[in-house]
Amino acid sequence: MEGLLKLKCHLQPSIPGQPLAVASHTHANFAKKATALFSFRINNLKRTTGTCCFSSTSESGSPPFNIAVLEDYTRTVPSELLLVHAMVDDEEDEVLVYRGHSSSLMRTTSSNLEDELLPPDAIINGIDRMEGPYNPDTPKFIEKGLSWDEFVNLQRSKAL
Repeated sequence: MEGLLKLKCHLQPSIPGQPLAVASHTHANFAKKATALFSFRINNLKRTTGTCCFSSTSESGSPPFNIAVLEDYTRTVPSELLLVHAMVDDEEDEVLVYRGHSSSLMRTTSSNLEDELLPPDAIINGIDRMEGPYNPDTPKFIEKGLSWDEFVNLQRSKAL
């Protein structure tokens, strides 16, 4: 049964205080697709997943998620900053990437630059491009909610 992959989707209740439920789904040939991006509601449950990398490249040829790619982009385009919406270890996280540096807005950021801020298996729910410098009261969005593949394609087009 080559090409079958067991995918766990975490169900989060829309009502605070309700317990989490986990559902498993098998999807044929899902391993061939390196990314899945979908969000929908089932009854009172909200199931959200973002970009997950399962192979070395996706159908569009994008590499697996690596925060260093985002940091390199902001070094190349210093007038922009990136706000990454992600899930790490079943917890939401927002990471700000500016001029080659990244910092979590919701979790502790290690002072050791060798520590991974977003691991390769992080689920990327969206990447927002903003004009720098960052002002949290009045952010200036250039583009919101880019998927990992869309961001990689944007980076490739700017490199040309």
